Amino acid sequence: RTSVLVLLGLGLVAGAQAQAPEKHAQPSLIAERAAVYPGDKFLGALRLKLDDTWHVYWKNPGDSGLPPTAKWLLPEGVTVGNFQWPAPEAIKIATLMNYGYEHELVLPTEFSIPATAKPGDTITIAGKFDWLICQEVCIPEAADLSLTMPVEAAPRIDQPASDAIGASIATSPAPLAGAATVERTKDGFQIAALDPDLAEAAKTAKSIRFFPNGQEIDNFADQPV
Repeated sequence: RTSVLVLLGLGLVAGAQAQAPEKHAQPSLIAERAAVYPGDKFLGALRLKLDDTWHVYWKNPGDSGLPPTAKWLLPEGVTVGNFQWPAPEAIKIATLMNYGYEHELVLPTEFSIPATAKPGDTITIAGKFDWLICQEVCIPEAADLSLTMPVEAAPRIDQPASDAIGASIATSPAPLAGAATVERTKDGFQIAALDPDLAEAAKTAKSIRFFPNGQEIDNFADQPV
């Protein structure tokens, strides 16, 4: 009788260990190309579709969190640039202010194909990707992803992927065309920016937020306009 009970117990433990944890982000690699050509440069992206009420983080996560990371595995001669981060959202959690994304994140980067690639070849971009996804609790998730494209004499566009990458790039920070000043005050600091591209937006904006590029500030503090 004792041996039967022990075996049953081991079976229950083994079954519990085999159960995969639920994931809250559906990851994929996308590219604006359906086919590449020798010497091509194009944008690819890590795409995370998130469960409702969950979020992932910007390159500066704010008061807590970690940004997504990539360890690329690329064929000889293929190179990759840095992520081009789209504008984040300010996400309040209790007394913390985090910077990140809800619903979906498309995180583009530029790839270069060597001129020695030949039509008829295939190019596979791959990597291991890690991200921290949070709701009331935070869960580390990871995935090994790959995307294979044929090499042809001329490029072919993947229109849906190109549209998604273009929408992300459109919100990435752009250099200021005008001038900016920063003034320290007794309570913190004030930023003023003069730029023709901001003039129309400023007329209708209900709020404006400064996202620090890594500098330490009181992220939770009000930012009156």
